Amino acid sequence: MRQKCEHPPLCYDFSNVDKFLNDKKVQEELGVDTKWQECNTIVNVMFNWDFMHNFHHLLIDQVEAGTRVLIYAGDVDYICNWIGNKHWALNLEWEGQEQFNKQDDLDIKNSSGKSVAKVRSVTLDNGGQFTFMQIKEAGHMVPMDQPAVALRMLNDFLDNKLPSHHLSPPEHVSLEASEQFEASEQYVFVDGQPLEIDIVL
Repeated sequence: MRQKCEHPPLCYDFSNVDKFLNDKKVQEELGVDTKWQECNTIVNVMFNWDFMHNFHHLLIDQVEAGTRVLIYAGDVDYICNWIGNKHWALNLEWEGQEQFNKQDDLDIKNSSGKSVAKVRSVTLDNGGQFTFMQIKEAGHMVPMDQPAVALRMLNDFLDNKLPSHHLSPPEHVSLEASEQFEASEQYVFVDGQPLEIDIVL
């Protein structure tokens, strides 16, 4: 919302991506011979008929089947704003909805102590996980606005290291905080009660 658009139509500089994906060696490795464009009007129009579909039931089916799902949004994204994303996340009907809704957002800080994100998450007994993350000072393209935070978020999600509330926690829970992040609170809530955890830095 606050950014002056100096690189229309997407307002971000993708020249490095363009150069990389149009490199002949890269295209040979990918098995493509078409010029890469980050924004193609013809392709966009062809997909417009499939643009808006409600998939919330498919998402919850995946979570309850054991898949981990991460929803994230920049706090200054106008198109996919965090308020709307969080609203539908809170209103999804699923096994972990009550625990997901009643917990507070966990403040995530970087190594210098600055708050860079807020997260809330629930992990089911089968490993299925639903996580919502709000990235601070980021717009529609979180990796472009906050590259270090986005990389750590992705790595921690893939490594299953994001703080999460477990519906049926083991007797002892250990959450590893990444070098970039430090949880501001060293506990999670289980059935409304704080559960102390070890944070390994």
